[in-house]
Amino acid sequence: MSGIQLVTVTLLSALAANALAGIPPPVVVNFDTYPDGSMVQTSDRFTTQYSTVGVEFTDGGATGPAPSGNTCSFSAPNHAYAKVIIAYFVDPCTGSPSVTDYAGTRQDFCWVPGEGIDMYAYDADGILLDHQFNSGGGNFLAFSFPQPIIARLEMTCILQGIDNFTFNSPVPVLRGDMNCDGDVDLQDESPFALALIDPSAYASANPNCDIRRADMNCDRAINGLDIQGFVDALLAPP
Repeated sequence: MSGIQLVTVTLLSALAANALAGIPPPVVVNFDTYPDGSMVQTSDRFTTQYSTVGVEFTDGGATGPAPSGNTCSFSAPNHAYAKVIIAYFVDPCTGSPSVTDYAGTRQDFCWVPGEGIDMYAYDADGILLDHQFNSGGGNFLAFSFPQPIIARLEMTCILQGIDNFTFNSPVPVLRGDMNCDGDVDLQDESPFALALIDPSAYASANPNCDIRRADMNCDRAINGLDIQGFVDALLAPP
């Protein structure tokens, strides 16, 4: 059995065991289609298009990696390419920063010695958790931790692109917890109202709390449509 076949069998066995245990399968971003089913265009840059499944990308600057059409891609036609690709994990509902316990990527099959993806996993405080170098045609390599702690992956592409970016869905944020004390209670009423009427004032008063926690209906907007959801959260039994 080849190395690729062995990895495939191992992954399939793990997925089957997780399915029996009721654990959701990992999210796979193939860079060929977006979560809404629309096709990737060659002029695209990958930034927030996959935010609703829990990840956002940059190239270390103001834009993101580009689709690189290549028949060697594990899931043809595209993989993502930039000199540096940074993947940030977010709450799929609100887009707020979050963490996961498992994330990795596959590279394409057109590989020669020396090529690969230099991968670094960091926590929310920017502390390096682990470093691995992904090499080998079609190789898949992932970071795995016993608890959700990975906030971002930084990947340096050495003549390779990333394909089939795979991760466990990030931890949901506690929507309505506007003072970030871990509870949704009466102490959140004033900051919630402030978030709706004066986002800048909210940010100044709560510098360590993401205003997107006020997005109670997951429409990626903060407005009057979120009020009923906040009231429901306040009235929910502890």
